[in-house]
Amino acid sequence: IPIFAEIDNGSTRAVQPHAALIQTQTFMARGASKQKRAVVASVDGEPVGPGRHALWPGRELHIPPVGPSILHCQVLSLVYSLKVCVDIPGSWKLLLELPLVIGKVPLYPLGSRSASMGSCASFLQNWGLCTLMEWPEAPPEYSGVEGEPAASGFTGALSPPL
Repeated sequence: IPIFAEIDNGSTRAVQPHAALIQTQTFMARGASKQKRAVVASVDGEPVGPGRHALWPGRELHIPPVGPSILHCQVLSLVYSLKVCVDIPGSWKLLLELPLVIGKVPLYPLGSRSASMGSCASFLQNWGLCTLMEWPEAPPEYSGVEGEPAASGFTGALSPPL
């Protein structure tokens, strides 16, 4: 997950930015529920000194293999959130927590919704992070790859495994 953040420290103390992927499991039975929260992945930033400014230009938070979100079950709920926090010594933490849905297959194919490569490119350009977004390379034309079968002996007929 690329994290874009701008930190403007107007305090007299150094602050420490963090980001984490939080997994919340909720178990429900007989009208009672029990909740368990765990940090699945995290990334720490460099301290930002007093009166200083810092930018996270797409800082990467790597997601390890985790189970998909379970949203509409009456017995078990598994939800994820992205938590971005700035620790301010001697004061309250500045915290932003955003919900995430993690699935097994893409919810939308590339190019079928407004948050496609084009809007991502304009977002990056607005932040001044890139001048030209690299687009995926188009697949080769069919006529360029069709031809004689490979010399592997494949005849097109499937035979049962031995």
